[in-house]
Amino acid sequence: MENLTVSGPFCDRCFTLNERTKKMIHRIKPEFGFGGLGGVVFYRTYSRKKPNGKNENWGDVVIRVMEGVMSIRKNHAIKNHLPWDEEYWQKYALKMSQYMATMKFLPPGRGLWACGTEFMYQRGSAALNNCGAISTKDLPIAVAWSMDMLMNGCGIGFDTWWGGQARVPKGEGYTYVIPDSREGWVTSTALLVSSYIDDKHTKWRSQDRTAPGRVDFDYSQIRPAGVPIKGFGGTASGPKPLEDLHHRIRAGFDCYLRVQNGADVTESIKQMIQKLVDLGVETEKFRDDAFETFATVQGEKTYGRTRLTADIVNAIGACVVAGNVRRSAEIIIGEVGDEEFLNLKNLKLNPERGSVYWMSNNSVRLSKTEHFTEYLAGIADRIRDNGEPGVYNQINARRCGRIRPSSSKGKSTREKEEDPGTIPNPCSEINLESGELCCLSELFIGKCLGDSGKFSLNVYLKAVEYATFYASTVSLLPTSWKLSNAVIARNHRIGVSMTGVADFYDTYDFAHLVSSCRAGYKQVRKINRRLAREAGVAESIRVTTNKPSGSVSILAGVSPGIHFPTFQRYIRRINVGDHHEMGPLLQAAGVPHEPSQTSAATTVYEFPVDQGKARAAKDITIGEQFIMLRALQQEWSDNMVSVTIYFDPETEGSSIERMLAANISSIKSCSMLPHTEAGAYPQMPYEGIDLETYERLSSAISDIDWSKYNGVDGEMPRFCNNDTCEG
Repeated sequence: MENLTVSGPFCDRCFTLNERTKKMIHRIKPEFGFGGLGGVVFYRTYSRKKPNGKNENWGDVVIRVMEGVMSIRKNHAIKNHLPWDEEYWQKYALKMSQYMATMKFLPPGRGLWACGTEFMYQRGSAALNNCGAISTKDLPIAVAWSMDMLMNGCGIGFDTWWGGQARVPKGEGYTYVIPDSREGWVTSTALLVSSYIDDKHTKWRSQDRTAPGRVDFDYSQIRPAGVPIKGFGGTASGPKPLEDLHHRIRAGFDCYLRVQNGADVTESIKQMIQKLVDLGVETEKFRDDAFETFATVQGEKTYGRTRLTADIVNAIGACVVAGNVRRSAEIIIGEVGDEEFLNLKNLKLNPERGSVYWMSNNSVRLSKTEHFTEYLAGIADRIRDNGEPGVYNQINARRCGRIRPSSSKGKSTREKEEDPGTIPNPCSEINLESGELCCLSELFIGKCLGDSGKFSLNVYLKAVEYATFYASTVSLLPTSWKLSNAVIARNHRIGVSMTGVADFYDTYDFAHLVSSCRAGYKQVRKINRRLAREAGVAESIRVTTNKPSGSVSILAGVSPGIHFPTFQRYIRRINVGDHHEMGPLLQAAGVPHEPSQTSAATTVYEFPVDQGKARAAKDITIGEQFIMLRALQQEWSDNMVSVTIYFDPETEGSSIERMLAANISSIKSCSMLPHTEAGAYPQMPYEGIDLETYERLSSAISDIDWSKYNGVDGEMPRFCNNDTCEG
């Protein structure tokens, strides 16, 4: 398979920090956020196992990441016969390391976990990128590319543009022996999809395809469950997730073809479910529950090309998660008038999707002005009922960067170019071309403090510079996919994301936030332009964004993205396996804990959290949230702003359509969800508490002795949603 062939090391000109800088980094004590919770997130998620068997501490990770990103820039310069001043870049790395170590800016979670590792040097930049997108117009290409990128940890966006041209595999069949590698899993799945699609409909080719017709698989070479995965960490799942994926794809195509040939839809879907039960993919209870629901279905069931495309995409994501590759985030973009798309998460109509529907966020594309008047009311009704679909305003996403008056002045940049992107990433903060990847970095505006302890514009602008340097540099390192490298080289798209916006907004004022956004954007463009010229590459077409953030914001102890916290003070519960090395350390520090009521051999630990000055989300009206979204889309983000607008179903549900209509022309994307009651079920992930309870709980927890935590590779989160991006 040509696209997955790696000819040699991607980065072989290594940069090593001098000893003085390393000692300085190790002297900086990390100030992890929210008491002990930030440290737990760091050691559980981003601390890698070192060759000596010990775990990286914060200083080790800063050094690894800094040496990794500087190696990328050095490698690019030397291989392209460009100037490289080692003394200058050592001094630059010293200052940049200080800002990273004190968490004024950070790489994304992807960078904390993978930058500077052997995987990066040998395999390229795929694992460093947050997100990508691929069109399903060429379905085998989409399957191969997306599965590879998901297994590298990227979140992927998809459209529903596959034309639906399929047929029963013809010709003499053959057996493909699947190699024990990521490439083997990818190739096998693409071979299966292409067997249902004529060659003339795809550009995908593989040297492994030895004959036309039906393909069967030999899984004997795949390592058994529990064996360590050397290249990407974690442990192997065995072949079952891949077998289940192949069964789902084959059953989906067979159902689709039966329906295309005039068979009854419900009966065809029943046959599909029964086949999956017989193969051990679904349980008999799942089948019985689905069949029972069929008897009460109100509406017309369908199984067309949109449904098949979504089933394949979601099944790939479920396979990646089950395959212990840690993360699988997807978004599917559908056409606004496609009822089959709008019903993908309607389990009353399509209960058989219950095993895979949760793998993706689903948003509708608004690509014509008449869509606003024709469809917004219907979209609002669906949002009020179940919180989906999200809204992707492709008109704005393509025509400009920040949504500002056309008379805005300043140096000419690529911001005013039309964006060729057609698909957002899973959290809808980046608009991407098919095959494009993007690296994000995070800027913590509320931590950019001067000697007085108050916000410093100079410190902030320096943090902006370093965040820009990181993302711009990652875009210089190619991937193993030629189609991606071509798009990245053309766009060099990055996303410097501002996080902790709600904290800053409630600490200072709105005018302060707006002026900081304007100054920061100007700085990002200035630094990106300079770095591009030095590297001899194109300036980035887009440079800023607001990602929802997640675990990285917990490291720094700030509110996520532009979101307000669910509660001002709360208990955050996390599950830890009883045999995990972290458990004894948490117990020794006095972290409250109890056996899990839902998972065997698992303990639930409770951390008290104080979000600071940021108000709770329930205290922010839908109107104020839209004001915040519009301001960030106008003054900061020339990509998109990822946001979930929360609303009170009782008092604000009737205003959703009006709020969407009033704001849609000024935004690029948004999702909306109803506030839900806290509930009273045991061991909730979040439970609001008062100040007295917070102080009592936090005073009982001592510092965790992380020096005793060794021999465990960080575990990247398995998936994300619109409100929490863990990458």
